[in-house]
Amino acid sequence: MKYISRTLKWNHSSVRKISTSQSVPVDWRKKDKENSARIHEKIRVEDVDVIVNADKMFLLFHPFGDKLLAPTGAKHVGLAVQVDNEKWGATVMIACKYRTSSILPPMIIFTGVYCDKLMTQWTKYP
Repeated sequence: MKYISRTLKWNHSSVRKISTSQSVPVDWRKKDKENSARIHEKIRVEDVDVIVNADKMFLLFHPFGDKLLAPTGAKHVGLAVQVDNEKWGATVMIACKYRTSSILPPMIIFTGVYCDKLMTQWTKYP
């Protein structure tokens, strides 16, 4: 967290975005033990060799809401451009191998249109 704060300060930026957090269930310890046992049993039964931990995030190609990350002291931030598709963006997924801590190359999945140019080009792929 200090790294992020120092980096923002060094770049003369500040956090200007509203965020929400998830609540932790009251019985989190019980759920943790049950799920851990289930996962360990599944790994044993399936004789798993490699475990990959992954997470994804959708990135919009346009600003939304009334707050965003911007340079400190900037008078005007964001755009006043009407967006035709508010879900236009890309999904970024990162993954890491559990035993080796090897970070796998990120996967970027762009928003597409069914039967668009790329899809018709890939139908002829050998």
